[in-house]
Amino acid sequence: PPGSGGGAPRARAGRRPGSLGFVAGFAVALVAGVFMGSNFNPPTYLQQIGPPAHSADSMDYVISHFSGIALATLAYFLVYAAALGPRRRFCGREVIIPGLLSGLLWGVAQVGWFKANVVLSYVVAFPIIVATPGVMAAIWGVVLFGENRGRRNLLLLAAVLLLQLIGVGLIAASKGSASR
Repeated sequence: PPGSGGGAPRARAGRRPGSLGFVAGFAVALVAGVFMGSNFNPPTYLQQIGPPAHSADSMDYVISHFSGIALATLAYFLVYAAALGPRRRFCGREVIIPGLLSGLLWGVAQVGWFKANVVLSYVVAFPIIVATPGVMAAIWGVVLFGENRGRRNLLLLAAVLLLQLIGVGLIAASKGSASR
């Protein structure tokens, strides 16, 4: 009978069973990685062409960059809304303000990334900017939310964070030696 707790365990709503879920998640992660890795390709290419056809100032590309991302997001949302229909899609009012605030913070970070690319070069800025949010999220997860409990998990996390910090430090230090 329903609710008795007997019988085979049911999969959670919205989750794909077994290896199909893993493959789908892996594919989505690969696509997200490609998008993140190629995030600055168009403005970088135009900057490298340079004057007189294109501006060499990275700040001249911020508005067009953000506009393209906003239009792509709108397109993704419209595909999502059309695919799920009005009954199954979720557009809760409680997520609108946090979504807008996180978008604002992301925009500030993107402007910082544009500036970092100019000051540090793309090769140095990218690993630093990609590693830092993960390190901060891991620390916040442990301190605020009690994630990664247990001595073994905390030691493993500490080792990963240490390796990341060493790697980022070496990349940052390499900026000075390249100009000699």
